[in-house]
Amino acid sequence: AYTLYGGPGPRPFIHALDTRQAVARCIFLPWKGSPNDIFDYRLRRDGDRLLVRGPSGRTLAVVDMADKTVVSSVAKP
Repeated sequence: AYTLYGGPGPRPFIHALDTRQAVARCIFLPWKGSPNDIFDYRLRRDGDRLLVRGPSGRTLAVVDMADKTVVSSVAKP
């Protein structure tokens, strides 16, 4: 299960929870602070990748679901 979190903290992150083995990991996004409209962002699975999409549908970050790492992202979401 993947959940996107933002807010007043230093930067947004994705909480990755392996529901079969009860193991969790935080995947921090490389942005300096959370965008104002972070709750309008969506996560979408695309094969073995997880996409973070902004309110307009633009892909803002790509996460490798196996490695739990950000493989690409925009500089300013």
